[in-house]
Amino acid sequence: NTAIANANISKPISGVVTTFNNASTLSRCLASLKSICADIVVLDSGSTDSTQQIAEAFNARFYVQAFAGYSAQKAAAIALAKHDWIVLLDSDEALDATAQAAIHAELSSSASVVAGYRLGRRELIFWRYQHPHSKHNRFLRVFDRKKARMSAHTVHESVLVDGKVGDLTGNIIHDGDHSIEQKLSKLNRYSSLAALAKPPRARAIGVLRLTLYPVWYFFRAYLLRRQFLNGSAGYINSVELAHYAFLKYAKMLELTKREHAENKGLP
Repeated sequence: NTAIANANISKPISGVVTTFNNASTLSRCLASLKSICADIVVLDSGSTDSTQQIAEAFNARFYVQAFAGYSAQKAAAIALAKHDWIVLLDSDEALDATAQAAIHAELSSSASVVAGYRLGRRELIFWRYQHPHSKHNRFLRVFDRKKARMSAHTVHESVLVDGKVGDLTGNIIHDGDHSIEQKLSKLNRYSSLAALAKPPRARAIGVLRLTLYPVWYFFRAYLLRRQFLNGSAGYINSVELAHYAFLKYAKMLELTKREHAENKGLP
């Protein structure tokens, strides 16, 4: 099937994946790329599990590089690809069958002038996948690297393209958060990175924002983004997202206070 698919495609695709100890999800990720990609690159940052063996079982080209940051690591992986058209996934993500078919159909058309395509992402929320009618984030993950670059964000990095962007049917299935503890740990790490990424002037926030913004964050997640459709998992997830907003601004405030204390020579 892979040979047939790639023989009919006018724009050959490289699948690009960054990894670190993701043996539990990597097979599903690579299997979803195999049917549409003529080339698969896996850039690892020092795994000690069976990541390399799994990658090689899918005939992926496996490389190791010390972690350089989320954005820089992905940029390095993209640079290793053989083809200009890229499908970029994290190792805990996989394309569903509809997304695979949509990508293949779109890139089989030589008439396309689109520089990149967005796909929806359906999240694993602890013990269930999100409801089909709750709000799915969309991410630009299929693109022509000649017209693309990674953003400079420390966290929540994204692909930026110069040109027209289209939307494809189907979803990326994200097996990211298997437990409340795992998500809390990730949000704690991300909030620290987000706070540090802000320049000193941008960290100057008041207690009112620290108080009200997490409330708005919960309201947006639970009602506007329809997390209520995900039952108790959606409620817990919305509370954790509000907690992330609180932590980010609390850490920004802490950094500001420490900088002021240091400037005044306080112990």
